[in-house]
Parts: sequence; C-alpha cells; structure tokens
Amino acid sequence: MAEPYLIDTVRIKTMNDQLWRRVGVTQSFEILLVEAALLGPGIASEVARRASSKLSGGAARFWDLSIAQLQKDLCRRRILSLSDGTLQAHTDFAEKLDKVLADHDGAVSRVMPTPGVTTEQVLKEAEAQAKAAATRKTTSNKAKKAEPKPTRGSARPLKRQSQTSESSVGANHAPVKTKHVDTRRTILTPKQLFTSNRLNRLLDYLDDTTLSVNQLSSRLDLSGGNLDALLEATGELQITRVSRDRLVELHWRGRELVRTVSVDRRLAVLDLVKELREKANASVSEE
Repeated sequence: MAEPYLIDTVRIKTMNDQLWRRVGVTQSFEILLVEAALLGPGIASEVARRASSKLSGGAARFWDLSIAQLQKDLCRRRILSLSDGTLQAHTDFAEKLDKVLADHDGAVSRVMPTPGVTTEQVLKEAEAQAKAAATRKTTSNKAKKAEPKPTRGSARPLKRQSQTSESSVGANHAPVKTKHVDTRRTILTPKQLFTSNRLNRLLDYLDDTTLSVNQLSSRLDLSGGNLDALLEATGELQITRVSRDRLVELHWRGRELVRTVSVDRRLAVLDLVKELREKANASVSEE
C-alpha cells in the first residue's frame, strides 16, 4: 500500500479560500476534515475528532450530525480515501493539491499582470483603497449622526393641492393612518429587524451565490442603518461575511444552517433570532 500523503503545517497555512476552491473543497466543515487528514492520516474517528477539536456549541452539534455524510461525500468525490480503516488524502486530490501549491509558490496567475507593475505595488494600492473605503464609511456614519432629527411640531413639506372643486379648497383633511412600516427609512427595533422570515430569506438568497450589498438591500427591503445592523450582527455570529468589495456571502455557520432541513432548521433559526435580539438589546442597554 502506498504511503499516506502528508503536508506540513507551514504549507497548509498557504491554502486560502481561493486555493481551496480550486481543488474542489468549498464548505467550512469539508476544509476542516481534509486539513486534518492532510496533516495526520489515521483512523477515521480520530481524524474527525482532531478536525472538530476547536468547534463548540451549535457548530459542534452540526458537526456530529453531518460528519458521516461529509466523509462519505468527500470519498465519493475522490478527495479523501478510506483504506484499511485509515482516512487519508486520495492520490488524485494529492496530485491536484501539489500542482495548485506549486503554481501559487511560483506566483502563477491566470491573469497577465500589467507590464511594469510589481506585486508590492498592487498590494499597496489595494491597501490604500481599503483605507479610503473605511474612511468614506466613517465619514458617512458621522454625517448621518449629525443630521438633526425632526421634532414634534416642526414644519413639514406641504403637499401640492390637487385641482378639485372649489368647495374642497381650504378643507382640513385628517391624515390617513396606515400600519405599513417603510423599512428603508425607519430605524427598526431588534424585534422588528431580526425575524425568522427575514433570516430564512437571507439564507436562501446567499445559499448558492454571492450578492452585493445593494442587491441584498433590495431583496430584503432594507437599507441604510437597518441593513448595516443586520450584516454587522450576523457577521459577529459568523453567519455572513462582507468582503472589501462589499460582496456578501455565507460564513461557516450560515452554510451549516442552509444544510439543515425541516424541523431542525426551523429550531436553529428560532434560536438564532433569539440570540441576535438578545445581543442587540444588550448593546442598546450599554449605550
């Protein structure tokens, strides 16, 4: 039997999300199990234990529920192999991984660089753009806070009178009351913002794609402070994450949620709603 494929800890740290996707490993739990098998092939249960050693709470429970199917799926895709009770990297996957790492070490890119531009210049420019974006966001937030809030009795813009009969001119009309809440202008309370319906829609929209902040804003009917609050809260709980380009995708906890079905998902989402509301209320109390 061939010797198991091994990789050292320094080399495995080279693997980022993009490199993992190039070798066909996309889910967070998949990365954990494959990484453990690469660093130390062994008995399947022992490899799984090492892979999940840093998980806790809901993540650990999701792991226990999905590890058997996860291992079976990785073996079917020829990423891992189970031979004589030893879980290790499949030879096909090992060859693909070696090639990807070799390309990465040799700075091989699928995009031809601009002549005369060095990697250091690109990194510096990217860092400058990130700092500029952060500055713009901070300035925008300060401007929003500085805007005076309308007080009771303050002047309101007059509605243009419609051309109706003379008897209606000067008549006092009572304002029409409506229960509809414009979530694009109103600052929602934690109870209004974090609902099971909105979180399920968020998970469904990001299940198999990445959306820009503007796209997500229109689909969730949220904008401004409400959307920022939602993304910040779900980001802290590792449900979503926002890239520097303002693209939103599911983080590891969000990916595990969309994989649950029926009653399990309903209960998990309800627990998440409760957790988000409690966290938001605690933040408001501290302020």
